[in-house]
Amino acid sequence: MGLFTQTDEVSIRGPIIARETFNKFKDSQLFKEVAKKFLKNVKNATRAQKWAKIFHKEVQSHVNEVVESLDHPELIQCRKGCSACCYTQVSVTEEEAELLAQRVESGVNIDRTKLYSQAQAKNNAEKWYQMDHKKRGCVFLDENENCRVYEDRPAVCRTNIALSDPKFCDTSDGYEKPQRLLLTVKADLVVAVAYEEARSAGALPNMLDKALKKRLSILDRRL
Repeated sequence: MGLFTQTDEVSIRGPIIARETFNKFKDSQLFKEVAKKFLKNVKNATRAQKWAKIFHKEVQSHVNEVVESLDHPELIQCRKGCSACCYTQVSVTEEEAELLAQRVESGVNIDRTKLYSQAQAKNNAEKWYQMDHKKRGCVFLDENENCRVYEDRPAVCRTNIALSDPKFCDTSDGYEKPQRLLLTVKADLVVAVAYEEARSAGALPNMLDKALKKRLSILDRRL
Protein backbone atom coordinates (compact mmCIF):
# COMPACT_ATOMS: atom_id res chain seq x y z
CA MET A 1 0.00 0.00 0.00
CA GLY A 2 1.42 3.37 -0.98
CA LEU A 3 1.74 6.23 1.43
CA PHE A 4 -1.60 7.99 1.95
CA THR A 5 -3.42 5.92 -0.61
CA GLN A 6 -7.19 5.97 -0.31
CA THR A 7 -9.74 3.17 -0.39
CA ASP A 8 -13.51 3.15 -0.03
CA GLU A 9 -13.14 1.83 3.51
CA VAL A 10 -10.44 4.23 4.69
CA SER A 11 -10.84 7.59 3.00
CA ILE A 12 -8.77 9.54 5.53
CA ARG A 13 -5.84 7.16 5.99
CA GLY A 14 -3.36 10.01 6.06
CA PRO A 15 -4.10 13.18 8.07
CA ILE A 16 -4.18 16.15 5.71
CA ILE A 17 -1.40 18.17 7.35
CA ALA A 18 0.95 15.18 7.54
CA ARG A 19 0.15 14.39 3.91
CA GLU A 20 1.04 17.92 2.83
CA THR A 21 4.27 17.88 4.84
CA PHE A 22 5.21 14.51 3.39
CA ASN A 23 4.69 15.80 -0.16
CA LYS A 24 7.06 18.69 0.53
CA PHE A 25 9.81 16.68 2.22
CA LYS A 26 9.51 13.15 0.81
CA ASP A 27 12.74 13.47 -1.17
CA SER A 28 14.71 15.23 1.56
CA GLN A 29 17.43 13.92 3.85
CA LEU A 30 15.33 15.08 6.79
CA PHE A 31 12.53 12.70 5.88
CA LYS A 32 14.97 9.81 5.48
CA GLU A 33 16.47 10.48 8.90
CA VAL A 34 13.11 10.83 10.65
CA ALA A 35 11.72 7.72 8.97
CA LYS A 36 14.79 5.64 9.76
CA LYS A 37 14.71 6.56 13.44
CA PHE A 38 11.01 5.87 13.85
CA LEU A 39 11.14 2.53 12.05
CA LYS A 40 14.07 1.47 14.21
CA ASN A 41 12.21 2.39 17.39
CA VAL A 42 9.04 0.46 16.53
CA LYS A 43 10.79 -2.51 14.94
CA ASN A 44 10.38 -4.80 17.92
CA ALA A 45 7.02 -3.48 19.13
CA THR A 46 4.90 -6.60 18.68
CA ARG A 47 1.89 -5.32 20.64
CA ALA A 48 -0.27 -2.60 19.10
CA GLN A 49 -0.44 -0.61 22.32
CA LYS A 50 3.35 -0.53 22.65
CA TRP A 51 3.67 0.53 19.01
CA ALA A 52 1.23 3.38 19.61
CA LYS A 53 3.06 4.58 22.71
CA ILE A 54 6.38 4.66 20.84
CA PHE A 55 4.64 6.54 18.03
CA HIS A 56 3.26 9.10 20.49
CA LYS A 57 6.58 9.50 22.27
CA GLU A 58 8.37 10.19 18.99
CA VAL A 59 5.76 12.72 17.85
CA GLN A 60 5.63 14.47 21.23
CA SER A 61 9.41 14.76 21.36
CA HIS A 62 9.48 16.63 18.05
CA VAL A 63 6.52 18.82 19.04
CA ASN A 64 8.24 19.73 22.31
CA GLU A 65 11.38 20.76 20.42
CA VAL A 66 9.38 23.25 18.39
CA VAL A 67 7.44 24.63 21.37
CA GLU A 68 10.59 25.04 23.45
CA SER A 69 12.28 26.96 20.63
CA LEU A 70 9.50 29.55 20.34
CA ASP A 71 10.41 33.13 21.20
CA HIS A 72 6.77 33.84 22.03
CA PRO A 73 5.12 30.65 23.34
CA GLU A 74 2.18 32.76 24.49
CA LEU A 75 1.05 32.80 20.86
CA ILE A 76 -0.15 29.23 21.28
CA GLN A 77 -3.92 29.39 21.73
CA CYS A 78 -4.51 25.82 22.92
CA ARG A 79 -5.47 25.76 26.59
CA LYS A 80 -6.85 23.20 29.04
CA GLY A 81 -10.62 23.18 28.70
CA CYS A 82 -10.56 24.37 25.08
CA SER A 83 -12.07 21.47 23.18
CA ALA A 84 -13.09 22.94 19.82
CA CYS A 85 -10.86 20.53 17.89
CA CYS A 86 -12.42 17.62 19.81
CA TYR A 87 -15.57 18.07 17.71
CA THR A 88 -13.78 17.56 14.40
CA GLN A 89 -13.21 14.28 12.59
CA VAL A 90 -9.94 13.04 14.09
CA SER A 91 -8.02 10.24 12.41
CA VAL A 92 -6.15 7.47 14.24
CA THR A 93 -4.19 4.38 13.34
CA GLU A 94 -5.51 0.95 14.28
CA GLU A 95 -2.77 0.73 16.89
CA GLU A 96 -3.85 4.00 18.50
CA ALA A 97 -7.44 2.77 18.53
CA GLU A 98 -6.37 -0.41 20.32
CA LEU A 99 -4.50 1.66 22.91
CA LEU A 100 -7.65 3.72 23.51
CA ALA A 101 -9.76 0.57 23.68
CA GLN A 102 -7.40 -0.73 26.35
CA ARG A 103 -7.96 2.47 28.35
CA VAL A 104 -11.72 1.95 28.11
CA GLU A 105 -11.43 -1.62 29.32
CA SER A 106 -9.17 -0.40 32.14
CA GLY A 107 -11.92 1.82 33.49
CA VAL A 108 -12.08 5.04 31.45
CA ASN A 109 -15.79 5.64 31.13
CA ILE A 110 -17.26 6.58 27.76
CA ASP A 111 -20.76 6.87 26.33
CA ARG A 112 -20.96 3.69 24.22
CA THR A 113 -24.25 4.77 22.64
CA LYS A 114 -22.69 8.06 21.54
CA LEU A 115 -19.65 6.22 20.18
CA TYR A 116 -21.84 3.86 18.18
CA SER A 117 -23.77 6.81 16.76
CA GLN A 118 -20.57 8.62 15.76
CA ALA A 119 -19.16 5.44 14.21
CA GLN A 120 -22.05 5.35 11.74
CA ALA A 121 -20.37 8.18 9.84
CA LYS A 122 -17.45 5.76 9.33
CA ASN A 123 -14.69 7.77 7.61
CA ASN A 124 -16.95 10.10 5.68
CA ALA A 125 -16.30 13.75 6.61
CA GLU A 126 -19.52 14.98 4.98
CA LYS A 127 -21.63 12.62 7.10
CA TRP A 128 -19.64 13.57 10.19
CA TYR A 129 -20.33 17.28 9.87
CA GLN A 130 -24.00 16.65 9.15
CA MET A 131 -24.30 15.42 12.73
CA ASP A 132 -25.46 17.79 15.46
CA HIS A 133 -22.47 19.61 16.96
CA LYS A 134 -23.03 18.31 20.49
CA LYS A 135 -23.20 14.75 19.24
CA ARG A 136 -19.78 15.15 17.59
CA GLY A 137 -17.89 15.73 20.84
CA CYS A 138 -15.12 13.18 21.44
CA VAL A 139 -16.29 10.40 23.76
CA PHE A 140 -13.19 10.96 25.88
CA LEU A 141 -14.20 14.48 26.91
CA ASP A 142 -15.25 14.82 30.54
CA GLU A 143 -17.92 17.15 31.94
CA ASN A 144 -15.39 20.02 31.97
CA GLU A 145 -14.41 19.48 28.34
CA ASN A 146 -11.04 18.01 29.35
CA CYS A 147 -9.53 14.89 27.83
CA ARG A 148 -9.78 11.76 29.98
CA VAL A 149 -6.95 10.04 28.09
CA TYR A 150 -4.66 13.02 27.52
CA GLU A 151 -1.46 11.02 28.00
CA ASP A 152 -2.62 8.57 25.31
CA ARG A 153 -4.30 11.08 22.99
CA PRO A 154 -3.80 10.44 19.24
CA ALA A 155 -0.82 11.83 17.36
CA VAL A 156 -3.07 14.18 15.39
CA CYS A 157 -4.21 15.79 18.65
CA ARG A 158 -0.55 16.37 19.55
CA THR A 159 0.46 18.11 16.32
CA ASN A 160 -2.54 20.38 15.70
CA ILE A 161 -1.50 23.37 17.80
CA ALA A 162 -3.41 26.55 17.02
CA LEU A 163 -1.79 29.97 16.72
CA SER A 164 -4.82 31.70 15.26
CA ASP A 165 -7.86 32.94 17.18
CA PRO A 166 -9.72 30.00 18.83
CA LYS A 167 -12.89 31.02 16.97
CA PHE A 168 -11.36 29.52 13.83
CA CYS A 169 -11.27 26.11 15.55
CA ASP A 170 -15.03 26.15 16.12
CA THR A 171 -17.04 23.82 13.86
CA SER A 172 -20.48 24.29 15.43
CA ASP A 173 -21.73 25.49 12.04
CA GLY A 174 -20.58 22.25 10.42
CA TYR A 175 -17.55 23.70 8.66
CA GLU A 176 -13.81 23.63 9.28
CA LYS A 177 -12.14 27.02 8.91
CA PRO A 178 -8.64 28.05 7.79
CA GLN A 179 -6.31 28.09 10.77
CA ARG A 180 -2.76 29.10 11.49
CA LEU A 181 -1.07 26.11 13.08
CA LEU A 182 2.36 25.64 14.62
CA LEU A 183 4.79 24.13 12.12
CA THR A 184 5.80 20.71 13.41
CA VAL A 185 7.59 19.30 10.38
CA LYS A 186 9.46 16.41 12.01
CA ALA A 187 6.41 15.34 13.97
CA ASP A 188 4.30 15.46 10.80
CA LEU A 189 6.82 13.28 9.00
CA VAL A 190 6.70 10.73 11.81
CA VAL A 191 2.92 10.72 11.41
CA ALA A 192 3.38 10.15 7.67
CA VAL A 193 5.60 7.13 8.23
CA ALA A 194 3.39 5.76 11.00
CA TYR A 195 0.26 5.86 8.86
CA GLU A 196 2.12 4.00 6.13
CA GLU A 197 3.26 1.33 8.58
CA ALA A 198 -0.01 1.06 10.51
CA ARG A 199 -2.26 -1.95 10.05
CA SER A 200 -5.08 0.39 9.04
CA ALA A 201 -6.42 3.83 9.91
CA GLY A 202 -9.57 5.91 9.90
CA ALA A 203 -11.84 8.17 11.93
CA LEU A 204 -11.45 7.75 15.71
CA PRO A 205 -15.06 6.67 16.50
CA ASN A 206 -15.06 4.15 13.68
CA MET A 207 -11.68 2.69 14.63
CA LEU A 208 -12.40 2.66 18.38
CA ASP A 209 -15.76 0.98 17.85
CA LYS A 210 -14.04 -1.73 15.80
CA ALA A 211 -11.26 -2.15 18.38
CA LEU A 212 -13.73 -2.56 21.24
CA LYS A 213 -15.80 -5.09 19.30
CA LYS A 214 -12.62 -6.98 18.40
CA ARG A 215 -11.57 -7.20 22.04
CA LEU A 216 -15.06 -8.35 23.05
CA SER A 217 -14.98 -11.03 20.35
CA ILE A 218 -11.61 -12.30 21.60
CA LEU A 219 -12.95 -12.41 25.17
CA ASP A 220 -16.04 -14.36 24.04
CA ARG A 221 -13.87 -16.95 22.27
CA ARG A 222 -11.78 -17.42 25.39
CA LEU A 223 -14.92 -18.03 27.44
